[in-house]
Amino acid sequence: MKKKKWPFVYVAVITVLTYIPILLTVVYSFNASKLTSVWEGFSLKWYRELFRDRDLGEALINSLILAVLSCAFAVLIGTSGALGMSRRKRKLDDAVAYVSTLPIMIPEIILG
Repeated sequence: MKKKKWPFVYVAVITVLTYIPILLTVVYSFNASKLTSVWEGFSLKWYRELFRDRDLGEALINSLILAVLSCAFAVLIGTSGALGMSRRKRKLDDAVAYVSTLPIMIPEIILG
């Protein structure tokens, strides 16, 4: 049976269209000009300005601390919930499983 190549072409086009804006942002972040529409050459000027900003550095540290703490709490809560669900067998297990999938199903129901 011969495989059709159109699905692969479609995925390739969507992937390229998705990543082009990210690539352009990275390339133009090294632009010496203040305007993104004018290329004045390669420069690290804006990165030097970025790392000199003390408030931005504090915000980055706060964001990283918050990310690590929220990740740790999510792991603890998820693991304890999974262990609790696997060790207990109740009559309401089917209802609990249904209610836990509601946040996933509701958007599809509304769109349908």
